[in-house]
Amino acid sequence: MLPLDQIHIMKLHHVYIVVFVTFILFSCGGEKVDSSDGVSEDGVFLTKIIHSAGDSWGSSFGFLPSPVNISEINDKKILVISDRIEVGSNVSVLPLGAVRLIENDSLKTYVLGVPTDEQHTTINAKGFDEFSTVHSSAKWIIEQYLINRKGDNRVALKSWENEKSAINYLQN
Repeated sequence: MLPLDQIHIMKLHHVYIVVFVTFILFSCGGEKVDSSDGVSEDGVFLTKIIHSAGDSWGSSFGFLPSPVNISEINDKKILVISDRIEVGSNVSVLPLGAVRLIENDSLKTYVLGVPTDEQHTTINAKGFDEFSTVHSSAKWIIEQYLINRKGDNRVALKSWENEKSAINYLQN
């Protein structure tokens, strides 16, 4: 039989182990996101999906379904490039860039991003240059969809912007 001092020390070690394991488990919870504006220190935004890829997106004449998921932060649209994500799902998104369009004589900006969760990742791009070169066909498809979804000659491309411009747009 063990003396009481050794039993007490063993119990104390068990408590330390439980506290340490609990700390490790809770500290591995993903990115730390500032809940006030939805952005983390590394430029990742937490957003909620409002339209899933494959659904119609506000088109009155029945154009093709959206090739991207659509989310929103402070009334600013983010086009999330991935497989279908269900409406209402929270997603951490890394902005890749932004596309600026002229619609009805006004400027519209849409941010493009990819989920940080590997479960939803379909392309591996970390910025606009990589997206524009390695995934140029995806960029072209999204551009054509946005230009044509409201009908002929209603939308015109103004410019593409890099990830820094996209992050600045979302933060302002």
